[in-house]
Amino acid sequence: MSVGVKVFNADGSLQFDSAAHLSRVLGIVAVPAGATGSATIPADATGTIWWVLLPTDGSWYMPGVSVSGRTLSWGPSTLYTPTDATLIYGVY
Repeated sequence: MSVGVKVFNADGSLQFDSAAHLSRVLGIVAVPAGATGSATIPADATGTIWWVLLPTDGSWYMPGVSVSGRTLSWGPSTLYTPTDATLIYGVY
Protein backbone atom coordinates (compact mmCIF):
# COMPACT_ATOMS: atom_id res chain seq x y z
CA MET A 1 0.00 0.00 0.00
CA SER A 2 1.36 3.43 -0.93
CA VAL A 3 1.49 6.21 1.62
CA GLY A 4 1.27 9.92 0.80
CA VAL A 5 -1.07 12.60 -0.41
CA LYS A 6 -3.71 12.19 -3.09
CA VAL A 7 -5.55 15.18 -4.54
CA PHE A 8 -8.74 14.68 -6.54
CA ASN A 9 -10.57 16.93 -9.02
CA ALA A 10 -14.21 17.88 -8.40
CA ASP A 11 -15.31 15.07 -10.75
CA GLY A 12 -13.48 12.48 -8.61
CA SER A 13 -10.58 11.93 -11.00
CA LEU A 14 -7.07 11.77 -9.54
CA GLN A 15 -5.14 15.02 -10.01
CA PHE A 16 -1.99 14.22 -7.98
CA ASP A 17 -0.59 11.21 -6.15
CA SER A 18 2.59 11.87 -4.17
CA ALA A 19 3.46 8.17 -4.29
CA ALA A 20 3.74 8.42 -8.09
CA HIS A 21 5.89 11.57 -8.24
CA LEU A 22 9.25 12.61 -6.87
CA SER A 23 9.07 16.09 -5.41
CA ARG A 24 11.84 18.64 -5.00
CA VAL A 25 11.72 21.50 -2.48
CA LEU A 26 13.24 24.63 -4.01
CA GLY A 27 12.75 27.15 -1.24
CA ILE A 28 11.36 28.05 2.16
CA VAL A 29 10.38 31.67 2.78
CA ALA A 30 9.21 33.41 5.97
CA VAL A 31 6.21 35.54 4.96
CA PRO A 32 5.39 38.30 7.48
CA ALA A 33 1.71 39.17 7.89
CA GLY A 34 0.46 41.17 4.89
CA ALA A 35 3.78 40.99 3.02
CA THR A 36 4.13 40.68 -0.73
CA GLY A 37 6.89 38.94 -2.60
CA SER A 38 7.86 36.54 -5.33
CA ALA A 39 10.28 33.74 -6.16
CA THR A 40 11.53 32.70 -9.57
CA ILE A 41 11.69 28.98 -10.26
CA PRO A 42 15.03 28.15 -11.94
CA ALA A 43 14.84 26.99 -15.56
CA ASP A 44 16.59 23.71 -14.70
CA ALA A 45 13.85 22.84 -12.16
CA THR A 46 11.46 21.20 -14.58
CA GLY A 47 8.05 19.94 -13.54
CA THR A 48 4.83 21.25 -12.05
CA ILE A 49 5.21 24.01 -9.46
CA TRP A 50 3.65 23.35 -6.04
CA TRP A 51 3.45 25.37 -2.83
CA VAL A 52 2.10 25.13 0.71
CA LEU A 53 1.66 27.72 3.47
CA LEU A 54 2.15 26.92 7.15
CA PRO A 55 0.85 29.56 9.58
CA THR A 56 3.34 30.15 12.39
CA ASP A 57 0.69 30.78 15.06
CA GLY A 58 -1.65 27.89 14.29
CA SER A 59 -4.34 30.05 12.67
CA TRP A 60 -5.47 29.96 9.05
CA TYR A 61 -3.58 32.27 6.70
CA MET A 62 -4.69 32.50 3.13
CA PRO A 63 -2.65 35.04 1.17
CA GLY A 64 -3.14 35.37 -2.52
CA VAL A 65 -0.61 32.98 -4.06
CA SER A 66 -0.31 32.71 -7.82
CA VAL A 67 1.94 31.11 -10.41
CA SER A 68 2.68 32.88 -13.68
CA GLY A 69 5.18 31.16 -15.91
CA ARG A 70 8.17 30.39 -13.67
CA THR A 71 7.30 32.99 -11.01
CA LEU A 72 5.50 32.27 -7.73
CA SER A 73 4.00 35.43 -6.18
CA TRP A 74 2.21 36.09 -2.90
CA GLY A 75 0.43 38.98 -1.23
CA PRO A 76 -2.27 39.78 1.31
CA SER A 77 -5.74 38.37 0.83
CA THR A 78 -8.96 40.26 1.44
CA LEU A 79 -10.61 37.04 2.65
CA TYR A 80 -8.66 36.42 5.87
CA THR A 81 -6.78 38.30 8.55
CA PRO A 82 -3.09 37.92 7.75
CA THR A 83 -0.66 36.28 10.14
CA ASP A 84 2.98 35.29 9.81
CA ALA A 85 3.49 32.13 7.75
CA THR A 86 6.13 29.94 6.16
CA LEU A 87 5.87 29.34 2.42
CA ILE A 88 7.41 26.12 1.09
CA TYR A 89 7.59 25.65 -2.67
CA GLY A 90 9.07 23.33 -5.24
CA VAL A 91 8.38 21.16 -8.30
CA TYR A 92 7.20 17.61 -8.84
